[in-house]
Amino acid sequence: MSYQKSDISGCDELRQLLPEFAVGALNSDEVRRVKALLEECPDLREELVEYFALTAAFYERIEPVEPPKELHERLLAKVRATNGTRAYAETPKVDAAAQNEIDALRQQRQNLASYVSAHDLRRVLLVDSANVPVATLLWRPNKLSALLTSTNFSPSQTGAACHLWLISDEHRHSAGIFNIDETGFVLFNVILSEPIDHYEEVVITLEQNSSDVAAPSPIAQGKI
Repeated sequence: MSYQKSDISGCDELRQLLPEFAVGALNSDEVRRVKALLEECPDLREELVEYFALTAAFYERIEPVEPPKELHERLLAKVRATNGTRAYAETPKVDAAAQNEIDALRQQRQNLASYVSAHDLRRVLLVDSANVPVATLLWRPNKLSALLTSTNFSPSQTGAACHLWLISDEHRHSAGIFNIDETGFVLFNVILSEPIDHYEEVVITLEQNSSDVAAPSPIAQGKI
């Protein structure tokens, strides 16, 4: 993306640049522009903090792979064998299960980056009964997909299956079931039958048994 001045207001321009700024996708001119506009639009600093928190929470999920214990000795042997000439270490092997996990996390990171860096990104913050933010729903206008992410669910809810609902005219429409992992992290790709802008509210409930009749109480909700 190359920076070009437009007819929109400075704060609207800043709002468009914030997602890409948070993931480091701007060039040096755009970075300077963001910093200047933040002085003019201090109210948008909170949005920037949320974008930083969103991306940081995801990147923190990717744990380093521990190399084999014998790698150090192997490297030393290579150095000695080459008698001081430059030696290149072999890439440590990773078992198939670990590699699949790494590949999945990389794909999720790419999905998140594409959403966060998208133009005209919309978001709604979901709060619990104490009005504490626990999740964020991101989407692009008129698109049939969205991204739900969170690192702030209650420890008592980790490992739980949850249901995402979209509310329209007081009717609940299922948007899918997801799991909160053992660290409280969620990254759920939502596939829709119509754009989110057609709904009024988004709600998360714990997944109930099929025998339950009453609608479960929300553990988080937000207005669209």
